[in-house]
Amino acid sequence: TDASGVSATTNIFGGSEFPGSISYAKTINSEGNFGFPGLANYTTHGDSDVFGVTWGAFVPNLPSLSVSYQQGTNDYSLYGANGDSRSDFRSFSANSAYHILGFNLNGGYHYSSNQLDIPQLFAGELPEKSTSNTSSYTFGIGHSLPFNGSASASVSRSDISADYTSGRYDASIDTVSAGVSFIPIERLHVGANVQYLDNL
Repeated sequence: TDASGVSATTNIFGGSEFPGSISYAKTINSEGNFGFPGLANYTTHGDSDVFGVTWGAFVPNLPSLSVSYQQGTNDYSLYGANGDSRSDFRSFSANSAYHILGFNLNGGYHYSSNQLDIPQLFAGELPEKSTSNTSSYTFGIGHSLPFNGSASASVSRSDISADYTSGRYDASIDTVSAGVSFIPIERLHVGANVQYLDNL
């Protein structure tokens, strides 16, 4: 292959309370690998592009807010296979943080969507197509403690849904974690943490 491409990023209102950035990248005729279960990886070649926007609001004495959006496509072929493959993705995230009454609070939301089309790789097999969506929610809290200590806790939930040529998959995953740490004397750091995950 003879890969080439371009990437560009611009920062807007840097140093202000509302900074942002816009980025774009495109790669032409690049080489990669396609993993197929039970077989050696296949070499791919194709084009891809990614576009992204981020923005933030950091006003004193108010909760901070940062949001980002990204989307991209990848059109590629597998050497020795008929047809082209294509994947598309989109993602959005928003995060906020605030300090009040000695507590550090933070929360976030993340959404991602992926689509994948795979041609017929071998005789007797059908083309594959999959679509998946994931939404995640997080919340965390922290506070300082005596002896240079701190305590924190967080909860998160992820809702996943996917459609495949061979079926469908749905799941909800919850995670709870907490931790505490102290530095009573110099060079001595004592801490403990616990995590619960209901993904079986």
